[in-house]
Amino acid sequence: MPDPRKWAADLLARTDWVVLDTESSGLSSEAQLVQIGVLAPDGSVLLDTLVRPTRPIPKDATALHGITDAMVADAPDFESVFPKLADIVRDGLVVSYNAPFDCRMIAQSLLLDGPIDPEGWAWINAEDVRRNWRWEDAMKAWAAYVGEIHRYTGEYKWQKLPPAPGVKAHSAIGDCRSVLALIERMANDAT
Repeated sequence: MPDPRKWAADLLARTDWVVLDTESSGLSSEAQLVQIGVLAPDGSVLLDTLVRPTRPIPKDATALHGITDAMVADAPDFESVFPKLADIVRDGLVVSYNAPFDCRMIAQSLLLDGPIDPEGWAWINAEDVRRNWRWEDAMKAWAAYVGEIHRYTGEYKWQKLPPAPGVKAHSAIGDCRSVLALIERMANDAT
């Protein structure tokens, strides 16, 4: 990872990126999205929606983010949300805190929510998310900025996302705001 301060300052000098965060029904290969949020670099909300999964939300996931089955009962399914999401991020950079997780959850939700045919819409779009969307991981930048070395791996230790002032942690749009605040903090330290 290059200098996180420069990375953040360079990012803020551009407008071809978004901050994305998801909340899910868990961590397993059966987990699906239950909420997705996307912010523009100026902090404006591009997408903020609950998502109805095809399976009940486990209690341990609800305990983390507070999203219940009742809350998503009338929400759109991910197949309905995905075209708008794809249009928002098309040809741009997606910045996320733990980007591999969000990328996996989006691709996985497409496959679990949409048709299973390997030639079908969901499969093609899941592969596009994995291979063609350009992802940047703000968690790696923040870990380098904090500078704490993991005693076993010798690499920068991953840090929990600190919530921005007045922001509720573990809500998709709230976590997007926290990521944007970290990017601004690192960029301001570059000057």
